Amino acid sequence: MQLQLNLLEGPVPLEHVLDGLPDDERRALVVALARLIAQVAVPEECDRDE
Repeated sequence: MQLQLNLLEGPVPLEHVLDGLPDDERRALVVALARLIAQVAVPEECDRDE
């Protein structure tokens, strides 16, 4: 399974968006993306079985 975020297909290159954010907001964005990827990669059914 592959999660397609299409982050590179925006009107502004992603690196410019991230560079424009303060450190705490950049960290929060990375954490949110990591949680989203983890939720997609590990379905809830797997969590319930353990």
